[in-house]
Amino acid sequence: MRGIYGPRTDTGEAHGVRSLIDTILFDVGGTLRTRVPDESLQRRTRQRLVAILGSGEDPDMLYDRLYPRYKAYSRWARENLVELPEAKIWTRWMLPEFPREQIEPIAPELMVLWRERSGPAVLRPGAHETIAELDRRGYRMGIISNSNSSIELPPYLEACGLARYMQVVHAFVYARATQARSRDLLAHHAGRCIRIPVSARTLAIRFSSTSSDPSARA
Repeated sequence: MRGIYGPRTDTGEAHGVRSLIDTILFDVGGTLRTRVPDESLQRRTRQRLVAILGSGEDPDMLYDRLYPRYKAYSRWARENLVELPEAKIWTRWMLPEFPREQIEPIAPELMVLWRERSGPAVLRPGAHETIAELDRRGYRMGIISNSNSSIELPPYLEACGLARYMQVVHAFVYARATQARSRDLLAHHAGRCIRIPVSARTLAIRFSSTSSDPSARA
Protein backbone atom coordinates (compact mmCIF):
# COMPACT_ATOMS: atom_id res chain seq x y z
CA MET A 1 0.00 0.00 0.00
CA ARG A 2 1.21 3.47 -0.81
CA GLY A 3 1.26 5.89 2.06
CA ILE A 4 2.74 8.75 4.01
CA TYR A 5 4.93 7.49 6.78
CA GLY A 6 7.14 9.07 9.38
CA PRO A 7 10.89 8.53 8.94
CA ARG A 8 12.36 5.55 10.72
CA THR A 9 15.67 5.67 12.50
CA ASP A 10 15.66 2.07 13.66
CA THR A 11 16.51 -1.05 11.70
CA GLY A 12 12.94 -2.37 11.70
CA GLU A 13 11.18 -5.28 13.36
CA ALA A 14 12.76 -7.69 10.91
CA HIS A 15 16.09 -7.04 12.62
CA GLY A 16 14.74 -7.42 16.12
CA VAL A 17 14.26 -3.74 16.88
CA ARG A 18 10.72 -2.43 17.23
CA SER A 19 9.71 0.38 14.92
CA LEU A 20 9.53 3.83 16.44
CA ILE A 21 6.05 4.09 14.92
CA ASP A 22 3.51 2.91 17.47
CA THR A 23 0.28 4.45 16.12
CA ILE A 24 -1.22 4.07 12.65
CA LEU A 25 -4.10 6.18 11.36
CA PHE A 26 -5.82 4.87 8.25
CA ASP A 27 -7.72 6.58 5.51
CA VAL A 28 -10.73 4.56 4.34
CA GLY A 29 -11.71 5.12 0.70
CA GLY A 30 -9.10 3.65 -1.63
CA THR A 31 -7.10 2.36 1.33
CA LEU A 32 -9.14 -0.03 3.48
CA ARG A 33 -12.08 -0.33 1.13
CA THR A 34 -13.25 0.31 -2.40
CA ARG A 35 -16.61 0.37 -4.15
CA VAL A 36 -17.56 -2.21 -6.75
CA PRO A 37 -20.29 -1.81 -9.38
CA ASP A 38 -23.58 -3.52 -8.55
CA GLU A 39 -26.48 -2.73 -10.86
CA SER A 40 -29.13 -4.18 -8.55
CA LEU A 41 -27.94 -2.05 -5.59
CA GLN A 42 -27.71 1.03 -7.78
CA ARG A 43 -31.27 0.46 -8.99
CA ARG A 44 -32.56 -0.01 -5.43
CA THR A 45 -30.69 3.11 -4.31
CA ARG A 46 -32.39 5.23 -6.94
CA GLN A 47 -35.78 3.84 -5.95
CA ARG A 48 -35.12 4.56 -2.27
CA LEU A 49 -34.15 8.15 -3.08
CA VAL A 50 -37.52 8.66 -4.76
CA ALA A 51 -39.33 6.96 -1.88
CA ILE A 52 -37.68 9.12 0.78
CA LEU A 53 -38.41 12.29 -1.15
CA GLY A 54 -41.97 11.21 -1.89
CA SER A 55 -41.68 12.82 -5.29
CA GLY A 56 -43.18 9.93 -7.26
CA GLU A 57 -40.92 10.63 -10.22
CA ASP A 58 -39.02 8.14 -12.31
CA PRO A 59 -35.88 7.04 -10.38
CA ASP A 60 -33.64 7.32 -13.44
CA MET A 61 -34.90 10.80 -14.21
CA LEU A 62 -34.16 11.87 -10.64
CA TYR A 63 -30.64 10.47 -10.88
CA ASP A 64 -30.08 12.20 -14.23
CA ARG A 65 -31.03 15.49 -12.60
CA LEU A 66 -28.90 14.96 -9.49
CA TYR A 67 -25.70 13.73 -11.14
CA PRO A 68 -24.68 16.96 -12.94
CA ARG A 69 -25.56 18.93 -9.83
CA TYR A 70 -23.25 16.78 -7.74
CA LYS A 71 -20.49 17.15 -10.32
CA ALA A 72 -20.90 20.92 -10.13
CA TYR A 73 -20.73 20.78 -6.33
CA SER A 74 -17.63 18.58 -6.48
CA ARG A 75 -15.87 21.06 -8.75
CA TRP A 76 -16.75 23.91 -6.42
CA ALA A 77 -15.60 21.94 -3.36
CA ARG A 78 -12.25 21.09 -4.96
CA GLU A 79 -11.63 24.67 -6.00
CA ASN A 80 -12.47 26.00 -2.54
CA LEU A 81 -10.98 23.09 -0.52
CA VAL A 82 -14.10 22.73 1.56
CA GLU A 83 -16.68 20.00 2.15
CA LEU A 84 -20.11 21.29 3.12
CA PRO A 85 -22.35 19.56 5.68
CA GLU A 86 -24.92 17.25 4.17
CA ALA A 87 -27.80 19.66 4.79
CA LYS A 88 -26.13 22.43 2.79
CA ILE A 89 -25.12 20.09 -0.04
CA TRP A 90 -28.67 18.88 -0.48
CA THR A 91 -30.53 22.16 0.07
CA ARG A 92 -28.16 24.38 -1.93
CA TRP A 93 -26.78 22.09 -4.63
CA MET A 94 -28.71 18.87 -5.03
CA LEU A 95 -32.39 19.69 -4.41
CA PRO A 96 -32.77 23.47 -4.12
CA GLU A 97 -36.30 23.23 -5.60
CA PHE A 98 -37.52 21.24 -2.56
CA PRO A 99 -38.53 22.96 0.70
CA ARG A 100 -35.53 23.35 3.00
CA GLU A 101 -37.51 22.11 5.99
CA GLN A 102 -38.20 18.85 4.13
CA ILE A 103 -34.63 18.18 3.00
CA GLU A 104 -32.53 19.22 6.00
CA PRO A 105 -33.71 16.45 8.39
CA ILE A 106 -33.19 13.69 5.82
CA ALA A 107 -29.96 15.03 4.27
CA PRO A 108 -27.66 12.55 6.12
CA GLU A 109 -29.74 9.62 4.86
CA LEU A 110 -29.84 11.06 1.35
CA MET A 111 -26.05 11.34 1.35
CA VAL A 112 -25.59 7.72 2.41
CA LEU A 113 -27.86 6.63 -0.43
CA TRP A 114 -26.05 8.88 -2.89
CA ARG A 115 -22.71 7.35 -1.92
CA GLU A 116 -24.15 3.89 -2.56
CA ARG A 117 -24.89 4.80 -6.16
CA SER A 118 -21.27 3.86 -6.92
CA GLY A 119 -21.87 0.34 -5.58
CA PRO A 120 -21.31 -1.37 -2.23
CA ALA A 121 -18.20 -0.60 -0.21
CA VAL A 122 -16.06 -3.72 0.23
CA LEU A 123 -12.87 -4.26 2.18
CA ARG A 124 -9.75 -4.60 0.11
CA PRO A 125 -8.24 -8.11 0.09
CA GLY A 126 -6.16 -8.66 3.19
CA ALA A 127 -7.32 -5.49 4.95
CA HIS A 128 -8.95 -7.27 7.90
CA GLU A 129 -6.03 -9.66 8.34
CA THR A 130 -3.55 -6.78 8.21
CA ILE A 131 -5.44 -4.77 10.85
CA ALA A 132 -5.74 -7.81 13.10
CA GLU A 133 -2.01 -8.52 12.82
CA LEU A 134 -1.09 -4.90 13.59
CA ASP A 135 -3.33 -5.09 16.65
CA ARG A 136 -1.66 -8.33 17.71
CA ARG A 137 1.72 -6.59 17.48
CA GLY A 138 0.53 -3.86 19.80
CA TYR A 139 0.01 -0.93 17.45
CA ARG A 140 -2.65 1.60 18.29
CA MET A 141 -4.89 2.35 15.33
CA GLY A 142 -7.52 4.79 14.24
CA ILE A 143 -9.40 6.16 11.26
CA ILE A 144 -9.09 9.62 9.77
CA SER A 145 -11.00 10.21 6.58
CA ASN A 146 -12.40 13.21 4.77
CA SER A 147 -16.01 12.36 4.07
CA ASN A 148 -19.25 13.97 2.99
CA SER A 149 -21.29 11.71 5.29
CA SER A 150 -21.47 12.21 9.05
CA ILE A 151 -23.20 8.89 9.81
CA GLU A 152 -22.02 6.22 7.35
CA LEU A 153 -18.58 5.19 8.59
CA PRO A 154 -19.07 3.90 12.19
CA PRO A 155 -21.81 1.36 11.27
CA TYR A 156 -19.69 0.18 8.34
CA LEU A 157 -16.67 -0.47 10.57
CA GLU A 158 -18.88 -2.39 12.99
CA ALA A 159 -20.38 -4.49 10.20
CA CYS A 160 -17.01 -5.49 8.75
CA GLY A 161 -15.42 -6.23 12.14
CA LEU A 162 -12.86 -3.40 12.22
CA ALA A 163 -14.42 -1.12 14.83
CA ARG A 164 -12.95 -3.00 17.78
CA TYR A 165 -9.42 -2.34 16.54
CA MET A 166 -9.84 1.43 16.18
CA GLN A 167 -9.28 3.75 19.13
CA VAL A 168 -10.53 6.77 17.21
CA VAL A 169 -12.78 7.17 14.18
CA HIS A 170 -12.68 10.69 12.84
CA ALA A 171 -14.61 11.41 9.66
CA PHE A 172 -13.69 14.98 8.84
CA VAL A 173 -16.86 16.07 7.09
CA TYR A 174 -16.25 19.78 6.70
CA ALA A 175 -12.78 19.91 5.13
CA ARG A 176 -10.80 18.06 2.50
CA ALA A 177 -7.58 16.13 2.99
CA THR A 178 -6.19 17.10 -0.39
CA GLN A 179 -3.68 19.62 0.93
CA ALA A 180 -0.79 19.08 3.33
CA ARG A 181 -2.23 21.50 5.90
CA SER A 182 -5.58 19.69 5.91
CA ARG A 183 -3.81 16.36 6.38
CA ASP A 184 -1.92 17.80 9.33
CA LEU A 185 -5.14 19.07 10.90
CA LEU A 186 -6.75 15.66 10.54
CA ALA A 187 -3.76 13.89 12.07
CA HIS A 188 -3.39 16.28 15.01
CA HIS A 189 -7.10 16.09 15.82
CA ALA A 190 -7.04 12.29 15.81
CA GLY A 191 -3.87 12.33 17.89
CA ARG A 192 -5.52 14.45 20.56
CA CYS A 193 -8.49 12.06 20.64
CA ILE A 194 -6.26 9.12 21.63
CA ARG A 195 -3.81 11.24 23.63
CA ILE A 196 -0.71 10.72 21.54
CA PRO A 197 1.93 13.28 20.57
CA VAL A 198 1.62 13.60 16.81
CA SER A 199 5.07 13.53 15.26
CA ALA A 200 6.67 12.02 12.20
CA ARG A 201 8.33 9.37 14.38
CA THR A 202 5.16 8.09 15.99
CA LEU A 203 2.52 8.44 13.32
CA ALA A 204 1.84 6.65 10.07
CA ILE A 205 -0.89 7.89 7.76
CA ARG A 206 -2.19 6.61 4.46
CA PHE A 207 -4.37 8.75 2.24
CA SER A 208 -6.13 7.59 -0.88
CA SER A 209 -5.35 9.00 -4.27
CA THR A 210 -7.29 12.04 -5.38
CA SER A 211 -10.49 11.62 -7.34
CA SER A 212 -12.89 14.00 -9.01
CA ASP A 213 -15.72 12.40 -7.06
CA PRO A 214 -15.16 12.36 -3.28
CA SER A 215 -17.88 9.78 -2.67
CA ALA A 216 -16.00 7.31 -4.86
CA ARG A 217 -13.17 7.37 -2.35
CA ALA A 218 -15.30 6.77 0.70
